[in-house]
Amino acid sequence: MLLPQADGSSSALVVRSNNDFEETLSKPYQRATTATRGAPVVDQADPARVQAEHKLLFELLPPPVPH
Repeated sequence: MLLPQADGSSSALVVRSNNDFEETLSKPYQRATTATRGAPVVDQADPARVQAEHKLLFELLPPPVPH
């Protein structure tokens, strides 16, 4: 899962399977799942649900950098 950057800047992550299929995550809260064979499957997670399910993780993040 690609989490948003604290400063709002864009980022991306390439997910590659064992058989060299790849997908790029380029939007916050996109996630990829893989099966034994085949390309990664990308979908969009619900930000509120992710934050609720991983509350401690988000509490431990450093505060955003002021501009």
